[in-house]
Amino acid sequence: MNNSRKYDKYQSPTVKQSVCVVYEQTPLDIRVREKGLFPKRTLKHAPTRGIIKEFSIKSQQNCRFKLRSAAENMKITVCLTYPLELRYSLDGEIIKRHLDNFLKAYHRAYGVDTRHVWALEFQLNGNPHFHLMFDTEVDDISAFREWVANTWYRVVGSGIYKHKLAGTEADYIRSNSELATYFVKYLQKSHQKDVPENFKNVGRFWGGSRNAWNVEKVAFLCGDSFNTESLRSARRETRELRKLRNFKLAQASAVT
Repeated sequence: MNNSRKYDKYQSPTVKQSVCVVYEQTPLDIRVREKGLFPKRTLKHAPTRGIIKEFSIKSQQNCRFKLRSAAENMKITVCLTYPLELRYSLDGEIIKRHLDNFLKAYHRAYGVDTRHVWALEFQLNGNPHFHLMFDTEVDDISAFREWVANTWYRVVGSGIYKHKLAGTEADYIRSNSELATYFVKYLQKSHQKDVPENFKNVGRFWGGSRNAWNVEKVAFLCGDSFNTESLRSARRETRELRKLRNFKLAQASAVT
Protein backbone atom coordinates (compact mmCIF):
# COMPACT_ATOMS: atom_id res chain seq x y z
CA MET A 1 0.00 0.00 0.00
CA ASN A 2 1.24 3.48 -0.87
CA ASN A 3 1.76 5.36 2.43
CA SER A 4 1.35 8.71 0.71
CA ARG A 5 -2.36 8.00 0.22
CA LYS A 6 -3.09 8.59 3.91
CA TYR A 7 -2.07 12.25 3.43
CA ASP A 8 -4.36 12.83 0.44
CA LYS A 9 -7.07 14.44 2.55
CA TYR A 10 -4.63 17.12 3.74
CA GLN A 11 -3.43 17.91 0.23
CA SER A 12 -6.84 18.29 -1.36
CA PRO A 13 -7.16 21.82 -2.83
CA THR A 14 -10.88 22.07 -1.96
CA VAL A 15 -11.87 20.44 1.31
CA LYS A 16 -15.61 20.76 1.87
CA GLN A 17 -16.84 20.88 5.44
CA SER A 18 -20.14 21.22 7.24
CA VAL A 19 -21.16 24.51 8.80
CA CYS A 20 -22.46 23.86 12.29
CA VAL A 21 -23.33 25.67 15.50
CA VAL A 22 -22.32 23.84 18.69
CA TYR A 23 -24.40 24.56 21.80
CA GLU A 24 -22.81 23.49 25.11
CA GLN A 25 -24.53 23.78 28.48
CA THR A 26 -23.32 23.02 32.02
CA PRO A 27 -25.05 23.57 35.39
CA LEU A 28 -23.36 27.00 35.59
CA ASP A 29 -22.62 28.16 32.02
CA ILE A 30 -23.76 28.14 28.41
CA ARG A 31 -21.54 28.76 25.41
CA VAL A 32 -22.10 28.81 21.65
CA ARG A 33 -19.39 28.03 19.11
CA GLU A 34 -19.42 28.10 15.33
CA LYS A 35 -17.48 25.59 13.26
CA GLY A 36 -16.83 25.49 9.55
CA LEU A 37 -17.89 29.04 8.66
CA PHE A 38 -14.80 29.25 6.45
CA PRO A 39 -13.22 26.60 4.19
CA LYS A 40 -10.40 24.61 5.74
CA ARG A 41 -6.87 25.62 4.85
CA THR A 42 -5.08 23.14 2.63
CA LEU A 43 -2.18 21.46 4.42
CA LYS A 44 0.91 19.91 2.85
CA HIS A 45 1.43 17.57 5.79
CA ALA A 46 -0.68 15.87 8.43
CA PRO A 47 -1.37 18.25 11.36
CA THR A 48 0.67 17.75 14.52
CA ARG A 49 0.03 19.01 18.03
CA GLY A 50 2.41 21.78 19.03
CA ILE A 51 4.42 21.93 22.25
CA ILE A 52 2.59 23.72 25.07
CA LYS A 53 4.71 26.63 26.34
CA GLU A 54 2.17 28.85 28.11
CA PHE A 55 -1.33 29.03 29.56
CA SER A 56 -2.93 30.69 26.53
CA ILE A 57 -6.08 32.86 26.58
CA LYS A 58 -7.99 30.19 24.66
CA SER A 59 -6.92 27.52 27.14
CA GLN A 60 -7.91 29.78 30.05
CA GLN A 61 -11.40 30.24 28.60
CA ASN A 62 -11.84 26.52 28.02
CA CYS A 63 -10.43 25.80 31.48
CA ARG A 64 -12.94 28.14 33.13
CA PHE A 65 -15.85 26.54 31.27
CA LYS A 66 -14.80 22.92 31.87
CA LEU A 67 -13.73 23.30 35.51
CA ARG A 68 -16.98 25.05 36.42
CA SER A 69 -18.86 22.22 34.70
CA ALA A 70 -17.15 19.79 37.08
CA ALA A 71 -17.83 21.80 40.23
CA GLU A 72 -21.13 20.16 41.13
CA ASN A 73 -20.86 17.62 43.99
CA MET A 74 -17.11 18.02 44.48
CA LYS A 75 -16.33 17.31 48.15
CA ILE A 76 -12.57 17.53 48.77
CA THR A 77 -9.71 19.83 47.73
CA VAL A 78 -6.10 18.65 47.75
CA CYS A 79 -2.83 20.53 47.17
CA LEU A 80 0.38 18.67 46.27
CA THR A 81 3.70 20.51 46.48
CA TYR A 82 7.41 19.80 46.05
CA PRO A 83 10.34 20.65 48.36
CA LEU A 84 12.59 23.49 47.25
CA GLU A 85 15.53 21.06 47.07
CA LEU A 86 13.98 19.40 43.97
CA ARG A 87 13.46 22.63 42.06
CA TYR A 88 16.13 22.10 39.39
CA SER A 89 15.53 18.36 38.96
CA LEU A 90 11.86 18.62 37.92
CA ASP A 91 10.25 19.02 34.52
CA GLY A 92 6.77 18.58 33.07
CA GLU A 93 7.15 14.90 32.23
CA ILE A 94 8.37 14.02 35.73
CA ILE A 95 5.65 15.89 37.64
CA LYS A 96 2.87 14.56 35.37
CA ARG A 97 4.15 11.04 36.04
CA HIS A 98 4.01 11.77 39.78
CA LEU A 99 0.46 13.10 39.41
CA ASP A 100 -0.60 10.07 37.37
CA ASN A 101 0.80 7.65 39.97
CA PHE A 102 -0.88 9.55 42.79
CA LEU A 103 -4.25 9.46 40.99
CA LYS A 104 -3.91 5.73 40.30
CA ALA A 105 -3.27 5.12 44.01
CA TYR A 106 -6.22 7.35 44.88
CA HIS A 107 -8.62 5.48 42.62
CA ARG A 108 -7.40 2.14 43.96
CA ALA A 109 -8.11 3.34 47.50
CA TYR A 110 -11.35 5.28 46.98
CA GLY A 111 -12.95 3.79 43.87
CA VAL A 112 -12.35 3.81 40.12
CA ASP A 113 -15.54 5.80 39.45
CA THR A 114 -14.62 8.80 41.61
CA ARG A 115 -14.43 12.08 39.70
CA HIS A 116 -11.42 14.37 39.86
CA VAL A 117 -10.01 17.53 38.27
CA TRP A 118 -6.55 19.01 38.60
CA ALA A 119 -4.73 22.27 37.83
CA LEU A 120 -1.02 23.17 37.71
CA GLU A 121 0.55 26.33 39.13
CA PHE A 122 4.03 27.59 39.93
CA GLN A 123 5.03 29.11 43.25
CA LEU A 124 7.00 32.35 43.42
CA ASN A 125 10.19 30.31 43.93
CA GLY A 126 9.53 28.47 40.63
CA ASN A 127 8.40 25.17 42.14
CA PRO A 128 5.32 23.53 40.61
CA HIS A 129 2.30 22.43 42.64
CA PHE A 130 -1.04 20.80 41.86
CA HIS A 131 -4.55 21.67 42.99
CA LEU A 132 -7.02 18.78 42.83
CA MET A 133 -10.69 18.24 43.61
CA PHE A 134 -12.52 14.97 44.22
CA ASP A 135 -16.15 13.99 44.71
CA THR A 136 -15.32 11.37 47.37
CA GLU A 137 -17.24 11.41 50.65
CA VAL A 138 -14.62 11.49 53.44
CA ASP A 139 -15.78 10.98 57.03
CA ASP A 140 -12.39 11.38 58.77
CA ILE A 141 -10.49 14.30 57.27
CA SER A 142 -7.46 13.70 59.53
CA ALA A 143 -7.03 10.12 58.28
CA PHE A 144 -7.50 11.33 54.71
CA ARG A 145 -4.82 14.00 55.14
CA GLU A 146 -2.43 11.38 56.48
CA TRP A 147 -3.14 9.10 53.50
CA VAL A 148 -2.54 11.96 51.03
CA ALA A 149 0.74 12.96 52.74
CA ASN A 150 2.09 9.40 52.87
CA THR A 151 1.07 8.60 49.28
CA TRP A 152 2.50 11.79 47.75
CA TYR A 153 5.75 11.40 49.74
CA ARG A 154 6.09 7.82 48.45
CA VAL A 155 5.24 8.76 44.84
CA VAL A 156 7.73 11.67 44.67
CA GLY A 157 10.43 9.75 46.55
CA SER A 158 12.14 12.92 47.75
CA GLY A 159 13.54 11.30 50.91
CA ILE A 160 13.10 14.68 52.65
CA TYR A 161 11.09 14.20 55.84
CA LYS A 162 9.82 17.80 55.98
CA HIS A 163 8.24 17.17 52.58
CA LYS A 164 6.18 14.38 54.16
CA LEU A 165 5.11 16.69 56.99
CA ALA A 166 4.28 19.81 54.95
CA GLY A 167 4.09 18.78 51.29
CA THR A 168 0.31 18.38 51.06
CA GLU A 169 -2.97 19.98 52.12
CA ALA A 170 -6.52 18.61 52.11
CA ASP A 171 -9.85 20.04 53.23
CA TYR A 172 -13.60 19.84 52.75
CA ILE A 173 -15.42 21.93 50.14
CA ARG A 174 -18.23 23.54 52.08
CA SER A 175 -20.34 24.96 49.24
CA ASN A 176 -20.50 25.31 45.44
CA SER A 177 -20.19 29.09 45.80
CA GLU A 178 -16.91 28.58 47.68
CA LEU A 179 -15.70 26.35 44.87
CA ALA A 180 -16.70 28.89 42.20
CA THR A 181 -14.74 31.57 44.08
CA TYR A 182 -11.74 29.25 44.18
CA PHE A 183 -11.88 28.79 40.40
CA VAL A 184 -12.00 32.55 39.83
CA LYS A 185 -8.98 33.09 42.08
CA TYR A 186 -7.09 30.30 40.32
CA LEU A 187 -7.65 31.84 36.89
CA GLN A 188 -6.81 35.36 38.11
CA LYS A 189 -3.38 34.36 39.45
CA SER A 190 -1.73 34.75 36.05
CA HIS A 191 1.77 35.15 37.53
CA GLN A 192 1.52 31.57 38.82
CA LYS A 193 0.94 30.29 35.26
CA ASP A 194 4.25 31.72 34.01
CA VAL A 195 6.60 28.82 33.30
CA PRO A 196 10.10 29.31 34.84
CA GLU A 197 12.95 29.37 32.34
CA ASN A 198 14.55 26.22 33.77
CA PHE A 199 11.29 24.21 33.60
CA LYS A 200 10.90 22.09 30.44
CA ASN A 201 8.04 20.11 28.87
CA VAL A 202 5.34 21.82 30.92
CA GLY A 203 2.47 20.14 29.03
CA ARG A 204 -1.14 20.77 30.02
CA PHE A 205 -2.07 23.14 32.85
CA TRP A 206 -5.30 21.37 33.81
CA GLY A 207 -7.31 18.20 33.26
CA GLY A 208 -9.57 15.65 34.88
CA SER A 209 -11.13 12.21 34.74
CA ARG A 210 -13.35 11.38 31.78
CA ASN A 211 -16.46 11.40 33.95
CA ALA A 212 -15.60 14.77 35.54
CA TRP A 213 -17.15 17.06 32.93
CA ASN A 214 -20.89 17.71 33.08
CA VAL A 215 -21.38 19.23 29.62
CA GLU A 216 -24.46 18.76 27.43
CA LYS A 217 -23.52 19.29 23.77
CA VAL A 218 -25.83 19.73 20.78
CA ALA A 219 -24.61 20.45 17.23
CA PHE A 220 -26.85 22.07 14.59
CA LEU A 221 -25.69 21.23 11.05
CA CYS A 222 -26.36 23.87 8.40
CA GLY A 223 -24.88 22.46 5.17
CA ASP A 224 -21.44 23.00 3.66
CA SER A 225 -19.12 25.99 3.89
CA PHE A 226 -19.29 26.82 0.17
CA ASN A 227 -23.04 27.42 0.26
CA THR A 228 -24.02 31.04 0.91
CA GLU A 229 -27.42 30.10 2.31
CA SER A 230 -25.74 27.67 4.73
CA LEU A 231 -23.60 30.50 6.07
CA ARG A 232 -26.68 32.69 6.58
CA SER A 233 -28.46 29.82 8.32
CA ALA A 234 -25.49 29.19 10.62
CA ARG A 235 -25.30 32.84 11.61
CA ARG A 236 -29.05 32.95 12.31
CA GLU A 237 -28.71 29.89 14.55
CA THR A 238 -25.77 31.53 16.30
CA ARG A 239 -27.70 34.73 17.01
CA GLU A 240 -30.69 32.83 18.43
CA LEU A 241 -28.54 30.62 20.63
CA ARG A 242 -26.59 33.59 21.95
CA LYS A 243 -29.86 35.26 22.88
CA LEU A 244 -30.82 32.09 24.74
CA ARG A 245 -27.41 32.02 26.41
CA ASN A 246 -27.76 35.60 27.67
CA PHE A 247 -31.28 34.88 28.92
CA LYS A 248 -30.16 31.75 30.81
CA LEU A 249 -27.18 33.57 32.36
CA ALA A 250 -29.45 36.44 33.47
CA GLN A 251 -31.76 33.91 35.11
CA ALA A 252 -28.84 32.24 36.89
CA SER A 253 -27.57 35.63 38.14
CA ALA A 254 -31.00 36.49 39.52
CA VAL A 255 -31.16 33.22 41.46
CA THR A 256 -27.70 33.55 42.99
